[in-house]
Amino acid sequence: MCGIFGIVGDPVTDAIDRACDAMRHRGPDDRGAYLDAGAGLGMTRLAILDLSRAGHQPMGTDDNSLWIVHNGEVYNFGEERSRLEAKGLRFRSYTDTEVILRLYEELGPACVDRLRGMFAFAVWDTRDRRLFAARDRLGIKPLYYTWNGRRLVFASELKALLASGLVEGRLSMEGLALYLTFGYVPSPCTLIEGVQALQPGHHLTLEKGRLTVRRYWDLPTGSDRPASPPAGERETAAQLRALLKESVRLRLISDVPVGAFLSGGIDSGAVVALMAEARSGPVRTFSVGFDEAGRDLDETDDAGLLAKHLGTDHTRRIVTGRDVAEIVDRLGRALDQPSFDGINSYLVSQVARTSVTVALMGVGGDELFAGYPHFWRLHWEHRNGGWPHRVRREIKAALAATGNLIEPWFRGTILDRYADWARVQHGFVTRYGLSHTLFPPAQQRALCTPGLAAAAPIGRPASDYLGSLDDPCAHDLIARVSRLDLKGYMAQRLLRDMDAMSMAHSLEVRVPLIDHRLVEFAYALPGSYKYQHGDIAPPGGERQASYRQMGAKRILIESVRDLLPVGYEDRPKTGFHLPMASWMKGPLRPAVEDLLGRVSVQRRGLFKAETVAGLLAGFRRGAVPWHQVWALAALELWQRQVLDAGAAALAGDQRVTA
Repeated sequence: MCGIFGIVGDPVTDAIDRACDAMRHRGPDDRGAYLDAGAGLGMTRLAILDLSRAGHQPMGTDDNSLWIVHNGEVYNFGEERSRLEAKGLRFRSYTDTEVILRLYEELGPACVDRLRGMFAFAVWDTRDRRLFAARDRLGIKPLYYTWNGRRLVFASELKALLASGLVEGRLSMEGLALYLTFGYVPSPCTLIEGVQALQPGHHLTLEKGRLTVRRYWDLPTGSDRPASPPAGERETAAQLRALLKESVRLRLISDVPVGAFLSGGIDSGAVVALMAEARSGPVRTFSVGFDEAGRDLDETDDAGLLAKHLGTDHTRRIVTGRDVAEIVDRLGRALDQPSFDGINSYLVSQVARTSVTVALMGVGGDELFAGYPHFWRLHWEHRNGGWPHRVRREIKAALAATGNLIEPWFRGTILDRYADWARVQHGFVTRYGLSHTLFPPAQQRALCTPGLAAAAPIGRPASDYLGSLDDPCAHDLIARVSRLDLKGYMAQRLLRDMDAMSMAHSLEVRVPLIDHRLVEFAYALPGSYKYQHGDIAPPGGERQASYRQMGAKRILIESVRDLLPVGYEDRPKTGFHLPMASWMKGPLRPAVEDLLGRVSVQRRGLFKAETVAGLLAGFRRGAVPWHQVWALAALELWQRQVLDAGAAALAGDQRVTA
């Protein structure tokens, strides 16, 4: 795991140094640079494989014709190394980075097809003056770049680009509009004008002044579905177990201590159970719980039960709102791009890093095996034609929550009952988007100043973006929902937040449930293997329901049933949530009021101060959800800590200490 940086076209040595300084937290063990007349590369290294100087980057071939910087882990590097050695190649290190370099030497851009893991890397060809960069299939490792027609600059973090002094810190109006819609900025957009994120499963090539970006992998579409029928459920569960076992085994390869996050849910429980099966000693596991303010959300009792059942060496930490209030400023720097999520990842990573350098986690299980409540809701609506009633209910709830955000004339009219009805008629993507929207279009328009509304594409529905991810020909509804979750919410928010927050503590996080071979297998399965209509009431009854009651994750549970406590699927599904609403009315209130106070809001000039004040008042009386308020606070915090900080400040030591 590393931080990487590069310039093609008039490289600047000082810019490389500043960018690497800003990514010291990503790689505290080593740093290096390469520079020639056409390009410059920099890296900071967190040593995981081959801790010797042989793993130093940037790494070159024997003749120095190719140079690579690489962030991530390629888990099948041993297999590929053996294949290349059989052809007569000799290696100087035992790193996956050198294997990628040799594969590129052999295959060029097609090398990505042989890689299994999480990665973002760049190779500079000194003879052909060509740069090639690629990002892993599911979007686990980030890569950002900017190209002005003369110079390409790329990095693992936006902070590094800004710290280099080569990128101006101007807020992207398109990125801001997307942030208000989702609470995060989906790729390829970012919140920095002119900076893009290389999308998952894509690579880019810069040669002879021309930049090309191409997709090399995607989830199977409806037309790609295997023609042969799937095996029976028992045989399929056995096949899934074999893939899970292999994926976990590969992610245990490390020359430093490895542990796991254990939340108490099925996903992390399955991962830890398979780790325990593969190792001789106890697995180090970590969980975060809460005091009385978050007792209803605390899963640590379930995590403790699992830890005892699996014989792990378990660490539990209780976090309070006061603890979070003390680190608010660090959160803004750590997140790299704002999100209303991510604090939970920061906290559990902080705990784990005291004992291990690598941690496995269960991200991907809900998206791949239909674990989220919205799978249930969308399926129920599809079967029962019940979604119009839900739309009406949610619109009326939104009206009640927004208070003065919606013009008074709206109330009491026909629009009160059937607002956005025409949009909803567009179908599935719009219905999905309703449950993944931070601020609906009307709220966005009411929130933004006239200047911002004129400069940014404010008020677009979530479906405008989500439609590009959808596969209308997917083999069933469950696959269609899963695709949007995997390519949207998981890739664009969960994985990005986890990378930023774990690397703030120099912790590498691995995600075995989204090994691409496992994803390809599970995604193609019939939806009935993952989900069957449970025995809970219509929408709303899924809250605090168990997996069995929801009918969720059937094939995943069956594949690991013998490893978990008897009846574990009957426990309520909680999810790893923080008691943010309670904290924001208590220990976090001063920070929120500072970030969203009238002076702060007017100085920034993006939002109407009276509307933000109305949101805060509505939140305090329980009429506005906490995540809307926190998303605006996180945006202001990020602007202060990243945009306003300036290149010199960002180039300082950003490592976070416990």
